[in-house]
Amino acid sequence: MPSLLMETKLVILAQSARHCSEPVSFLSTTVISVWFGTMFWDLGGKYSSRQDLFNAMGSIYNAVLFVGVQNSASVQPVVAIERTAFYRERAAGMYSALPYALAQVIIELPYVFVQAKSYSVIVYAMMGFEWTLHKFFWYVFFMYFTLRYFTFYGMMTVAVTPNHLVASVVASAF
Repeated sequence: MPSLLMETKLVILAQSARHCSEPVSFLSTTVISVWFGTMFWDLGGKYSSRQDLFNAMGSIYNAVLFVGVQNSASVQPVVAIERTAFYRERAAGMYSALPYALAQVIIELPYVFVQAKSYSVIVYAMMGFEWTLHKFFWYVFFMYFTLRYFTFYGMMTVAVTPNHLVASVVASAF
């Protein structure tokens, strides 16, 4: 009987081979970041009035929400396909549910980190926020964890529904 760690490593290897749509996701994230950067060009440097502050906060909210919903929607078909393979492989006795769930979470972490980092560099620079190291890292930190939240939310909706079509309807309700 293989250990939990060994099973998790095997599932990570299997799932990493199935992640073939990631270059398209990174390209769309780059296009969206340039789009939001041009739409809210140099908005972060303006903070002379209360409305300027609200505009900057609203631009950050819109930018995070748009990419987050995209992450939630794009992960759903991938997880649905992987779930079909999981049922087949679990029936064959290859691994149990816990290593599969851990691998699903672990495999998304580097993808979301690269996505958050590339998105943050473009949007932060184009919105004209103050370039200090700790402020930029706070921006990347919040972007990373927000994108993780949306990605895991999309994965959860697939897990609790029969297929990814129902999951997209459920995800849009919240």
